[in-house]
Amino acid sequence: LVLVRYRSLVAFTFLVLLVEHVARRVVFWVLPLPRAGHAPGWFINMALVVVMVVGLVLALRRGQGNRP
Repeated sequence: LVLVRYRSLVAFTFLVLLVEHVARRVVFWVLPLPRAGHAPGWFINMALVVVMVVGLVLALRRGQGNRP
């Protein structure tokens, strides 16, 4: 919905998602849960963080093409 209707909020949305991820990591660092090794979800989360950072950088760049 943000990408189609509110294009100016795309960078803000990526920023909110990154802040949420960092806050979640801090909570799990302060209140650790007992675990036996890394779960496969850890790799998926890191891939999503990379996608969010790339998306934020691309959203903050000034476009060279036709922008409405």
